[in-house]
Amino acid sequence: MSKNINKAVVMGAGVMGASIAGLLASVGVQVTMLDIVPPKGLTDEEKTKGLTEQSYEFRNRFALAGLANVKKPRNNMLYYKGAIQNIRIGNTSDNLDYIRDADWIVEAASENVAVKQSVFRQIEPYRQADAIVSSNTSGVSVHKIVDGLSDDLKKYFMGTHFFNPPRWMALFEMIATKWTDKDAYARMQEFAENSLGKIVVNAKDTPNFVGNRIGVFAGISAMKLCEKYGYDIPTLDRLTGPIMAHPKSATFKTSDMVGIDILCHVADNVLAATTDEKEKLAYDPPQWVKDMVTAGLLGDKVKKGFYKKEVIDGKRVTLCYDPAAKTYINKKADELPILDEAKSSPNKYEFMTYGDSKEQKFTYEMHKILMLYTARLVPEIADDFKEIDRALTAGFNWGLGVFQMWDKIGVRRSVEAWQADGEEIPKWVLDMLASGQEKFYATADTTSKYLTLKGAAEVAGNENASVRDIGDDVLCLEFHSTGNAIGELTGEMIFKAMELLESGDWQGLVIGNEGKNFCAGADLVTIVNLAQDKEFDKLNELIISLQNGTKALKFAPRPVVAAPFGQTLGGGCEVAIHCPAAVPHTDTFMGLVEVGVGLIPAGGGCTEMLIRLMDRCFNDQKKSRYDAVKALWQYIMMAKVNVGADAAIEAGYFSKGTYVERNKAKQLQSAKEMVLWMAAHNYRPGADPTIKVAGDYGYGAIAYDMLMMKNGHFGSDHDIKIGEKIARIVTGGKLPYGAEVPAQQIRDLEREAFLSLAGEQKTQDRIIGMLMNGKPVRN
Repeated sequence: MSKNINKAVVMGAGVMGASIAGLLASVGVQVTMLDIVPPKGLTDEEKTKGLTEQSYEFRNRFALAGLANVKKPRNNMLYYKGAIQNIRIGNTSDNLDYIRDADWIVEAASENVAVKQSVFRQIEPYRQADAIVSSNTSGVSVHKIVDGLSDDLKKYFMGTHFFNPPRWMALFEMIATKWTDKDAYARMQEFAENSLGKIVVNAKDTPNFVGNRIGVFAGISAMKLCEKYGYDIPTLDRLTGPIMAHPKSATFKTSDMVGIDILCHVADNVLAATTDEKEKLAYDPPQWVKDMVTAGLLGDKVKKGFYKKEVIDGKRVTLCYDPAAKTYINKKADELPILDEAKSSPNKYEFMTYGDSKEQKFTYEMHKILMLYTARLVPEIADDFKEIDRALTAGFNWGLGVFQMWDKIGVRRSVEAWQADGEEIPKWVLDMLASGQEKFYATADTTSKYLTLKGAAEVAGNENASVRDIGDDVLCLEFHSTGNAIGELTGEMIFKAMELLESGDWQGLVIGNEGKNFCAGADLVTIVNLAQDKEFDKLNELIISLQNGTKALKFAPRPVVAAPFGQTLGGGCEVAIHCPAAVPHTDTFMGLVEVGVGLIPAGGGCTEMLIRLMDRCFNDQKKSRYDAVKALWQYIMMAKVNVGADAAIEAGYFSKGTYVERNKAKQLQSAKEMVLWMAAHNYRPGADPTIKVAGDYGYGAIAYDMLMMKNGHFGSDHDIKIGEKIARIVTGGKLPYGAEVPAQQIRDLEREAFLSLAGEQKTQDRIIGMLMNGKPVRN
C-alpha cells in the first residue's frame, strides 16, 4: 500500500499557491504555506502600527496575505469554511523546518527557472527521504528546474500543473522527468485522482505541456481566421462556441477570462522554444492582439479586453473591441441562419465543416489547422492522443476534444479533402486509415475500472427513469428525463424500486445517474398546468405521492444511498436528503430553491431539514433551537444553494461524517459499496420522529426579520407572503414553544402551503417565466 499524502507544504502564497493550499486543506490535508520575508523593509502602514522587521506580521506579510485570500468567501478557494483550520503559515527564513514532516512539497513561485531552482535548494536539506517534490509550473521545462539538484530530490521530483482555479478546474497535468521514480509518480497520480478528484493527463516536458499547447493554439488560430474572414468579435464567438462543441465563452470571452496577456505569454513560450518556422508563424498572435496588451486591454481583470461593459442610456450593455478602429463598439453577433440549419441536421459538426457558405468554409479551415497541428504533436507532447482530448475537455471545458471532433466530421473524408488542398497528413493518421480503422475512437470505451451504468440491465423502467441491476444484488434508480426532473413517471419508478426491495431479493438501492446533473427539481410544466386549470385535487394527489415517495426512501426496508452531483435542487434535493445515506460528489450544488418559482418545498424537504437541524441543537436550549429554525427559514426563503458537498454537510443537508467522493468516475461504485456495507451491518429503517417545534416564539422572531425585509424593500409582497408560510412550517404552526408534533404534521403544512401558493397568479407567472427564460421573475 502506498504512503498517504497527509501533510503538504506549499512554497509560495500568491494567488496560485493560496488556491492550492485551500484545495488541499479542503480535502483534509494539513497544509503549511510559506513565502519569503519582504525584501524591501517595512511599509509606512507597518511603521504606523509600530511593527519592526522582527514582528510576526512583517515577516509573514506575504503568507498572511495569501491566507486572507483563502478566507475570502468570494474567492471560493475552500470547500467549506472550517477547512481554514487545516492551514498554517510561515516564511522561508524562519520556518523551513516545517518541511521536515511533509509528504509533498509543491512549489508555486513565479515562472522563472532561477527562482524555482533557488526554492528547491532551500527545500533540499529539510525534506524527508521519500517526500514528493513538485513544481506547479505551467510551461517551464521541469528538467531545467531540477537540473543541478541532488539525485535523491530528482528521484522524487515531477511537474504537477493545476489548471487555474484549482478549486474548479478538473485538469491536473503531471510531467515526469527522466529521473522520476515510477512509484512516487503513481502515488501522486492516485492522490490527485482519488483525493483531489482531478482528471490526470500524463504530459511530456514540452512547452506549455498539453492543455495550453493546444487550447491556446486553437484560440490564436481562430483570431487569425477572424481577420481573414472579416468577422467581428461577437460573431466569431458565435462560430467557435457550442456549434464547435466549445463552451459559450468561445474564443474571445474565454481569452478575457484567462487574460489576454497570459495568452500572449503562453504563445511566447512556444515561440521561444520551437525551431519550426511554420509553427512560429501559426502560433504568433495577431499584431492587433499584441497591441491590446501594450495598451493595457488585458481582459476581465481590468474590466476591458475583447469585451467591456458600460452603462448607456441607463442600461448596462456589453461592447466589443473593433480592431480596425481601435475602440469599443455596441455590436451584437450577426444572425447566422446556417447555424439553425446545422442544428436540425443529423450531424451538425459535419454539416458545418463541408459546404459553400462563408461559415462552413471558416469551420473547415479552422478544423484543418487545429486537427493537423495537434496530430503532428503526437507523440511529442503525449504518447496517447486520448491524453490530449482529456486535457481539452477537462481544462478548457470543450464538449469534444480534437480527435473526438475529428471522428464526428469523418476522418477519411477530411483527410482526402485536406490532401487535395496540398496538406501533409501525419503518417500515424494515414496508417490508421490504411489499416481499415475509420475512427480514432474505434469502439466505445468499456475499460472503466469503476462501476458504470452502461450495459447495466434494466429491471424496470419508463421514459423518465429506470431501475437497473448494478451487480451484487444492488439496484440503481436512474433518472433520465429532461433535466432529470421529477414527475409522475419518476415517482412510479421510486415505488417500483421500493417494491423490489420489499421482495427481499435485493441488498439495497443506489439513486444516481450519469447525466450532467443529479436532478434539477420537479416537473414545473405539470404543476403549472394543473394550477392554471384549477385541478387542485390532482395537484394535491401529486404532492401526496411525492411525499409518500420520499418517505418510502427514508424508511425503506433495505439501505438506500443517494449519489448526488451537480445541480441537486428542489425535488432533487428532497430525494437526496431523505435517503438514509449519501455519497455526494464534491461538486454537488444543493438547495431547496422552490421560492424562485413562488412555491415552497413540499416533498418533505422542509420537514426533513427541520429534523436534521434540530438534531444538531444543543439539548433544549431555546436560543439554539431558534437559531436552527431561523437558519432553515433563511435557507429556504433565500433559495440558498450550497456550493459543494462539503458546504452542504456544514449547513446540515447531509449528516456530519458523510463521505464525499472526490473522483466523479468512482461515485456510483462508492455508493454501491456503501449500500453493501450497510446491508452487512444490520441496517434497520427508523421510525417517523416527533419534532420539538419553536412555535409562536420562533415565528415571532422570524416575523421581525420579515418586517425588516419588507420595510427595506428587499422583497415584494408576494415574497413576504411566501416567507410567512415558510415560517409557519418551520416553526410547527400556531403552537407553543416546545410542543412535540409528528413529522407528518409538518409535511401536511408543507402541502397546504404549496397548494395555496400554486393557486396564486404571481406564482404561476414565476413558474412560466422560469420555463420560458430560465430566470426567476421578481413580482
